[in-house]
Formats: sequence, structure tokens, C-alpha cells
Amino acid sequence: MEVSTYLWGVVAALCVVTIETSFRFTDHTWLRLLPFIILPILIANFAICQLVRSAESFFGAFIVFSLCNIVLRIMSTYLILHESVKRGTWVALGFVLLANASKMFIV
Repeated sequence: MEVSTYLWGVVAALCVVTIETSFRFTDHTWLRLLPFIILPILIANFAICQLVRSAESFFGAFIVFSLCNIVLRIMSTYLILHESVKRGTWVALGFVLLANASKMFIV
């Protein structure tokens, strides 16, 4: 898998996690925050489109995005929100890492 695939995955996940983390700091609804999150949403959609195009398969693109997303969510939870990560999140990370490892043998 190319480096550009992981780069697009990180860009998309960074936009998504940034929107979700910033929403946790406000008391507003999604509709009220929509003018501020339109650009990150468009960037995330473009990055996901490029991620799917640069990956070897849709399955590979899904694994890359899931891996980047869950790692950034864990970092956001610890470093920004100062909360503990729940056990289910760690289990999900283990499954995504297992899927990432198995991807090498499926292709």
C-alpha cells in the first residue's frame, strides 16, 4: 500500500475527529455549528474519495480509514478531552489492527 493512501486516511480522520472533538466542547447543536464545519466536512469527503482511489481495494481503504480514525480518537480522548478510553475502543483497535495485518495476506 502506498504512503499516499495512509496520508489521505490521516487527513480524512483528522477532519472527522476534529469536528467531533470540537462538538464536545460546545453546547450548540450540529445545525447551529453547520456553517463552521462545512469546510472540514468537504475536505474529509474529498480525502475519503482520494483514499478509495489510491487504495488497492475498497476493503483496504476501509481498514486504513478505520485505523487512522480510531488512533486519532484515542489520542483526542487522552490528550484533549482528558478522559479514559473505554474497553470497547481498545477492542475495536485490536480488531482493526488484526484486519490491517490480515490485509497483507488477502490481496
